Amino acid sequence: MTFCIIHTYFLFPQLTGCSGLIDLAFAIDISGSIRQEHFDKVKEYIVQIIEKLEISDSKVRVAAITFEGQSRTVFGLNRYNTTHDVVQGILHIRWKGGRTNIQSALMRSQNQVKYVPSLEVHAQSSIMTVLSWV
Repeated sequence: MTFCIIHTYFLFPQLTGCSGLIDLAFAIDISGSIRQEHFDKVKEYIVQIIEKLEISDSKVRVAAITFEGQSRTVFGLNRYNTTHDVVQGILHIRWKGGRTNIQSALMRSQNQVKYVPSLEVHAQSSIMTVLSWV
């Protein structure tokens, strides 16, 4: 198993220890727990991370899940294979408000980063990160 660390000092993410194909799922809070004015900062932070990655079918694949009362897959690992497309997918996510059901997001995220039969190549590392605002 390969471990990959995303350092987030001063909101400038750096990656270390990453090798091989990585599947990365973002679980993004769109509930009332995160105020709308903070939501855009969370998306900007995700974009900073994505822009540091080499998005492709052979390097890093990204999925995005949103959660409030329910969770929803915005896009799966095999939807986008360029940094630009992943960034655009993140930027199109809208804040919704309402109650928070993080358990639903965790379960859906786990399903996104485990074995996906439609993918021809499977990741050496699977990472799931939950993003909210406290």
